[in-house]
Amino acid sequence: MKYIFLLFISSSLFAKPAKNLIFIVGDGMGLASVVGARVYSQGASGKLNIERFKTIGLSKTYSSDNYTTDSAAGATAFATGQKSYNGAISVDTNKKPLKTIFDTGFKNKKALGIVTTTAVTHATPACFYAHVENRSQEKLIASQLKDSKLQFLLGGGAQFFKSYKKSLKKAGWRIIKKKSQLNEVNGSKPVLGIFAKNHLEYSIRNKKHPELIDMVKVGLKRLSKNENGYMFVIEAGRIDHAGHANLAKEQFGEVLALDKTIKYLLDNVNLEETLIVLTADHETGGLALSGYGDLDKVKGDFLLTKKSNYGKNPFISWATGPAAIADPLHKAAYPTVMANHTTIDVPIYSIGNGHEKMGGFMLNNEITPKIMKIMNLDF
Repeated sequence: MKYIFLLFISSSLFAKPAKNLIFIVGDGMGLASVVGARVYSQGASGKLNIERFKTIGLSKTYSSDNYTTDSAAGATAFATGQKSYNGAISVDTNKKPLKTIFDTGFKNKKALGIVTTTAVTHATPACFYAHVENRSQEKLIASQLKDSKLQFLLGGGAQFFKSYKKSLKKAGWRIIKKKSQLNEVNGSKPVLGIFAKNHLEYSIRNKKHPELIDMVKVGLKRLSKNENGYMFVIEAGRIDHAGHANLAKEQFGEVLALDKTIKYLLDNVNLEETLIVLTADHETGGLALSGYGDLDKVKGDFLLTKKSNYGKNPFISWATGPAAIADPLHKAAYPTVMANHTTIDVPIYSIGNGHEKMGGFMLNNEITPKIMKIMNLDF
């Protein structure tokens, strides 16, 4: 018995820290979003790639000034390990800039990159490279990119960079605007990819913008060249937007696009060197899947359009939002112009080097400090 114990101690002491981090944010993605995408695509007995993650925890998402967080305070907690007020972009409650995990990554010679399906100046990606008092200051956020240490930043938001293109190019940045230019991410210059005026189109009707998986593939290739490892932040941001608008089909499509990306990562990343963490900043809209229906029928458009055989109620409903008036099949309980965020805990999924340390309940600002310990980085 003592030899087994010593072997365990020995393996723990000499386990290598994670070299790479892939941190994925499904903005607004609660558990119902994941289950809904699974049932819609495969039926209740199906299985998503998200289910390949090994450890699951729960994140308590409230901000420093509100029991329901917004994306800015949520991403500030991720990026800095500190809770702040709703609207804050990596500043503290006194509006002073906070050190981020990317600052730590750069200090340790990690390559850094971000991709998002929203504007790159939106709250979640912004928190990893900018510091402003309010998330609405997107032009100010854009102005801070040239001084960041990113290898690339890919998404939408071209309208916010009109005044800064010359200064970015002067600072050595390459700017790309078309999906066909994605191969340029693998050069030596930092790359800003802005493929839409604002956000990228929803996946189910996207005909011209890069998909999340397209951006992740080229980003991972670029980051993997760095011998000291990397930190890669990936945001599936339009899950949240579909929730705000009570658009179930669009939300499920965004979750499925993320799930496709996760499959690529799990099939192509060395998990002995890399920790992959997937979570949400909050849940949006209070999505519910309820009623009763035939196991083999309740999937695809049937889930979205048919009422239950066992009653008058539809399968899909929301707590708040415009569907209260406009959509009798996906009705919301309380009418609001945009659905509200909810304060419910959201899952933290993890796999790879050190994943077993990411289980249990934790505050949202405790997630990345745990990750930094797994990577043996002083944060």
